[in-house]
Amino acid sequence: MNIKTFIRSLFILRRRHRAYRGKPIMTNNSTLILAPHPDDEVFGCGGLIARLVAEGRAPYVVVMTGGGGSHRSCCDVAEKEIATARRRLTRKAMAELGLRPENIYELDYPDGDIGGEHPKQEERLRKIIDKIKPDTILVPHHGEGWPDHLAARGLGVKLAPKDAVVYEYSVWMWYYRQRSLDWASASYLRMTPQEHSQKLAAIQAYTSACAPCGKPWVGVLPKLFVKANSADVELFFRLK
Repeated sequence: MNIKTFIRSLFILRRRHRAYRGKPIMTNNSTLILAPHPDDEVFGCGGLIARLVAEGRAPYVVVMTGGGGSHRSCCDVAEKEIATARRRLTRKAMAELGLRPENIYELDYPDGDIGGEHPKQEERLRKIIDKIKPDTILVPHHGEGWPDHLAARGLGVKLAPKDAVVYEYSVWMWYYRQRSLDWASASYLRMTPQEHSQKLAAIQAYTSACAPCGKPWVGVLPKLFVKANSADVELFFRLK
């Protein structure tokens, strides 16, 4: 383990320990999760999805892009083929969590350009939100670093119903060093062994399937990133 990885590991452990001092996350009857790419919903909210399904309050998941850019500069597999494969993996991963296909929506934002001018896709998202009428919405954390994550967060906050509770969830936030987290607004979910097992199976569904080039369809993810998101705790920050 190099020094950079060791330091990151220490920050992850410290953040995880701090998470347990927060409040257990509270959701209402209708929950909507916005995922920039296929797999973000599992890494950030897999345990929560499994719990809500078991409680008879199955959430809705909106996957913003097909994740077709995961093999750019890697091989000649077409982005359309990658997106198709990743959508199949979404169904498999969600099945591990007990979520049915009818609770999954997939939009057509270009991978890497959620923040661009795409009025048709934004209107589709608006219609989905108007149909579901969620009282809880989960969006990526503002410290995620990736443009698609930040853009998805912005859209979720913009289109959230006036009275909806909005949480940020953590994916890459575990991996990147964040100096100023709002711990006063932090909530956590501590998974049961069953929920944790389901989440690990869902992660495995995404990370084990490989494209013709031999690399995972989701791209090559840092081992420490996968390890950080494979713990039995999920971290959320309430925005409103």
